[in-house]
Amino acid sequence: MFDLELLVKEYRERPPSRYATVRFCATSPNIAVAIERAVLARDSCGNKHPHQWRISNNVLNRTAVMLKRLQRKFGELGRRGNFQLLYDLILENRPKGFGELAAYDTALRLGEFLGTRPSRIYLHAGARVGALALAEKGLLNDGLKLTHKVNFLEMNAFPKAIRSLEPFEIEDFLCVYKDLKSLSKLCHAFPSGDSKGCSNNTPPRARAEPTLPTRYLSSRCL
Repeated sequence: MFDLELLVKEYRERPPSRYATVRFCATSPNIAVAIERAVLARDSCGNKHPHQWRISNNVLNRTAVMLKRLQRKFGELGRRGNFQLLYDLILENRPKGFGELAAYDTALRLGEFLGTRPSRIYLHAGARVGALALAEKGLLNDGLKLTHKVNFLEMNAFPKAIRSLEPFEIEDFLCVYKDLKSLSKLCHAFPSGDSKGCSNNTPPRARAEPTLPTRYLSSRCL
């Protein structure tokens, strides 16, 4: 039997440090600084997010310069509160070498500064693998079948236990637990093996609206 509630509980207990880059971006003094922090993917201690380790600093700096030219558009999108348009704008104005996952992470960080979050679950890299694994085990609602061409899922595609998380958390959850056949810590729920997470870093918020659960708001670097 698959104990998704136990998996979600374990996920909630993971260190809040994985949200440090988003928190740092959310505390930016202005939109230009927020764009730079979102793209360069560093927290207040200067640590680079694991998702962007393989992207050269040259590509990151070039992306930051390109996107800062669009800061007025980003500000307008923030007032409209539409994460999809924010994500699309980054996808359409990124240089070669700045991939889909980097664009999503940048949108997530910048969205925290602008006050907008995803309302659906975006699938890329490990998150797509995790969603496909759930689908293969019949754990998506209504027996939903996925292909590699599906780019996002709505909240109602997931079982109740997973829907207790926010959309951006579900994306991270799918990434962390993408290999559902190798969760040795939860061998009574899944076949044994070694768990392999996607990263050790993703999103919270330091702005007043809307506030994150308090578990995300502690950081030794802030």
